[in-house]
Amino acid sequence: MLAVLAAVVRKELLTQLRDSTVLVFSVGFPLVFCPAAMWAVFTLLSLEEGLRELRPPRVAVIAPYPGLEALTEPPVEAVTVDPDGVVEALADGDADVVVIAEADGPALTLSLHHLSTRPRSRAALELVQERVAPIADLRRATLAAALGLGPEALDPRAVRTVNVDSTEEVTVQVASIVLPMLVVYLMVLGAYYPVVELVIGERERGSLETSLVSAAPRGVLIAGKLIAVMAVATFSVLGGVLAAAITVGHLMVTLAESLDGRLVEALQRLDFSFAAEGVVLSTAALLSLLPAVVGLLTLTALPGRTYKEALNFSSLTMVGVMVVMMAPLLEPTLTVWLAAVPLLGAILVSTEALDGGATAAQTLLAVGVNLALAALCLGACARVLASERYLLGDWAPRWTRWLSPGGPE
Repeated sequence: MLAVLAAVVRKELLTQLRDSTVLVFSVGFPLVFCPAAMWAVFTLLSLEEGLRELRPPRVAVIAPYPGLEALTEPPVEAVTVDPDGVVEALADGDADVVVIAEADGPALTLSLHHLSTRPRSRAALELVQERVAPIADLRRATLAAALGLGPEALDPRAVRTVNVDSTEEVTVQVASIVLPMLVVYLMVLGAYYPVVELVIGERERGSLETSLVSAAPRGVLIAGKLIAVMAVATFSVLGGVLAAAITVGHLMVTLAESLDGRLVEALQRLDFSFAAEGVVLSTAALLSLLPAVVGLLTLTALPGRTYKEALNFSSLTMVGVMVVMMAPLLEPTLTVWLAAVPLLGAILVSTEALDGGATAAQTLLAVGVNLALAALCLGACARVLASERYLLGDWAPRWTRWLSPGGPE
């Protein structure tokens, strides 16, 4: 029986890979999309870095006071503008930020004029604001010393926020959200076209005789077809993630040797690792999604009488899974009840596990729920696909007719 199943899987894989749509979108696209996306991100970062070096932020300080020269230190370019033409200077691009200093006794008020509609002006404003705080602390300390007081005496209610998260912890949190989303996206994309090929391909090609007259049990044939779909989806995930990792590694080495500045700091943040326990729990949760996603896609493709109809019906599930995939962006608190929600629970558990927040019990619950959903969907699909009347297009199960009201009875 296993030999027959292996032969069916091999035959179905060859059939799937001969289909140009499956080959391009389920196999080729993930191998190209992930590296292309990574390359585009790093290219934009390097372009921003290069533009910043070619044209540094331009800051003008009107009525300068001691200490304000720090606002125009490199990489900022100090420029001079007419005090009566501040708006015109900003509009013409002669300056990105204009600082107007006004003194009232020991107090000093700084007015930071900028254009919020221009990205360069907003970026320059952020840089100036970062430099204002140390200047304020220095002036406060100088004034307090002149009065014979401590540095905090002039600002007893000062509130200072201290972020104790390390750079690696922040990167792990972001990666724990992005990686499961990428895996689910590639999983759905990898299974979408093979599922339609499984349901409608032989009928469209007029090659049903191979399945109808086969001596192998019908259940083994269907199981082999479903396993082949899961194999293509698995290759899509592994190929896409591996291609992205290789691309990022290559870009890190290449760009780190040729660039300086904020881009190198961003590259250094990519040097992180997940806890082994979190990787195991996250992988288990994501693996349980594979049969569930394939089952749901197949189930919604069954009412289709043509290739196009099956694609349209499966797209409903595809869009739904994509929406659920975005749930970690809302940062919900993982509870037992959320872990028990099909699809959503596994995605949240996978995200929290990589970030060190999911337990083994929550993972087992999410895995069990998704495997139960997969068993129900795949069992229903197998019963329908085992019917010769369905394969010949003469019958459709009652529960699928709401999607295709004009279909066969």
